[in-house]
Amino acid sequence: MSILPLRDYQSECIDAVFERLDGPEPSQRTVVVLPTGSGKTVIFSHLAAQFRETHFGQDPRVLILVHRDELVRQTVAKCGAITGSTIGVVQAERNDYHAPIVVASVQSLGQPSRLDATTISLAGGPLLIIVDEAHHAVAPTYQRILRELGAFVSSEGLTSAVGFTATLMRSDDLGLGDVWQSVAYQRSIKWMIERGWLVDVRGKSVPVEDLDLDAVKRTAGELQSGSLGETMLASMALETAAKAYVEQASDRLGVAFWPTVEVAEQAVDAFTEQGVTSAVVTGTTPHEQRQHIYAEQLRGHIQVVHNCMVLTEGWDQPPVSCALVGRPTSSTGLYIQMVGRVLRPWPAGGKRDALVLDVTGAARNHSLATLGALTETPDRMPADGQSLVEFEMALADEQQDIERKILLRSNMVDIDLFARSTTAWLRTDRGVWFINVRDGWYFLFEERDDSGYVVGFAPNRGKAERLTEALSLDVAISLGEAMAMDRDPSLASKVSPWRKRKAMATERQLAVLHEPAENPKELTKQEASDMISIKFANQRLKWAAR
Repeated sequence: MSILPLRDYQSECIDAVFERLDGPEPSQRTVVVLPTGSGKTVIFSHLAAQFRETHFGQDPRVLILVHRDELVRQTVAKCGAITGSTIGVVQAERNDYHAPIVVASVQSLGQPSRLDATTISLAGGPLLIIVDEAHHAVAPTYQRILRELGAFVSSEGLTSAVGFTATLMRSDDLGLGDVWQSVAYQRSIKWMIERGWLVDVRGKSVPVEDLDLDAVKRTAGELQSGSLGETMLASMALETAAKAYVEQASDRLGVAFWPTVEVAEQAVDAFTEQGVTSAVVTGTTPHEQRQHIYAEQLRGHIQVVHNCMVLTEGWDQPPVSCALVGRPTSSTGLYIQMVGRVLRPWPAGGKRDALVLDVTGAARNHSLATLGALTETPDRMPADGQSLVEFEMALADEQQDIERKILLRSNMVDIDLFARSTTAWLRTDRGVWFINVRDGWYFLFEERDDSGYVVGFAPNRGKAERLTEALSLDVAISLGEAMAMDRDPSLASKVSPWRKRKAMATERQLAVLHEPAENPKELTKQEASDMISIKFANQRLKWAAR
């Protein structure tokens, strides 16, 4: 089976990383900056596979560090599906130090006994350390792990580290330059939106007349969470935000960010009073309860999930299209993290764009980060309610930049991962997506707990089987395409020569479709073939429909 195909910019990113690691002026520790939704896990999984291929015969190893324990499972699932390799885990009772690719949480690997065992196990051959959410790498535990494993010791290239993050900005004074020597590759949210990889976004302010942000204490220029929380609870901020949500986003699933747990919990009550079904996730919420809340949101039983800085990283809920920023911040990096959670495409659900509701003080003169943080024009920013693409179109008009207007206009259409594919995806009457091959169908079905999509194969005869764990939609699509193209490129490819011919449907095809021989519908051979595939898939895959 071939490795999951990459988007153009993802391939460029991997090439740029290897150039930084092995080029004329190599960096031992380099970082990639890509927004949420750009497929960082896909990229670093490919990077891991290519690193092992490049160092074949030298016992190459890859260690992937994730920020929290709950991110281990989803990283293992994606990386295993993409690379086809055995993935080890260092977490809880598992200590798979000897696997070719190991995923570990920083909390677990930071334990002295585990770090010692990992250091011994990984010694000797080339080692690539991949750090997810790399802006955390200035923390002592990260630095201790990187130093113990040789990422700060020039050892003829035996140990290299590559970080991945949505932002290199931090709200404190800690310098990321103390860890990362170079930026290998960088693309902005604006760049991704303009090319259709993320949805367009518009912002609306939610002014709270009695919210006095001047009274909030600051540290290094940033609003202190505790002081901000007290000030918000003393104002009408929660009630105002809840009413604004009903007015502006009543038809959207949402995520709300608040400065403290107490504010988040009281926000649930305020939103519930306005008829907005809500739940809260905190740092102490058990994993099983979190997953239940996320699943209930996808089912439409919960509209808004409230949190205190828990869902800024590693949370993947593509149908959510509204971010309520109830944690005003001067940190551009933090703001980008919050907004980035709602920019993932969701073509299956008709998601067209995203909405950001910014809770602000009435004066709006506190140097807070806004949607303008996503632009590259600090002296200009989108007007209230203006989307990022509309703003960029207006600038292109002013500058008479025709090429830029064409690029922007071409990506203001709905993002459809299936339509963009060069693989011949079809859909049953009940909505199951599939690819026809000579001896069956590759298809996608959504897990009943809404944890993601699974790629399956149904042979013409015999029992259907699941081929992957639950994956995000874009990864599942790409993996299904790779499998189908490996098995039967002639039928699976949308651009196969036979599909371009205008030959009319055969009598045998019409008989299967119960169409009269004179073919009143004037079906082509290709159209008839797809209709036949759908007809049989309707029966064969009906169990996979939601």
